[in-house]
Amino acid sequence: MTDKMDISQVLLQAMGQYGELVLAGSDTASLLKKGSVTESIKCGEISFQKLKEAGLKSGDLLEADSKKGIITVIVPVGAMKASRALLVASLGKGSVDVAAFFKEGLIKQNGAKQAIESLKHQLQ
Repeated sequence: MTDKMDISQVLLQAMGQYGELVLAGSDTASLLKKGSVTESIKCGEISFQKLKEAGLKSGDLLEADSKKGIITVIVPVGAMKASRALLVASLGKGSVDVAAFFKEGLIKQNGAKQAIESLKHQLQ
């Protein structure tokens, strides 16, 4: 389980592993600053299984590490859900720390925020 400051590092690691799914050859480090959003979702004590199920309902679950309490998900976002955002979530005490990345185009869609909202909706 990670603390709030570590969730950005978890996202960076996920970008290194799964970035080609959302980046199409772009420079990861520079884009991460522009296109990432982090949030801590207060949801009381929940199980890792519930977090994993919320990830499955939000998109395509890429990885679920029950020992670390972390899931990695590709979430459909944007107009007609045609684009993809990379989301990582970490189970904490009484909250879930979430970070998401979406490469914005000319028309801003706030895809990273949409991905977090999708997970938040599934956790309620």
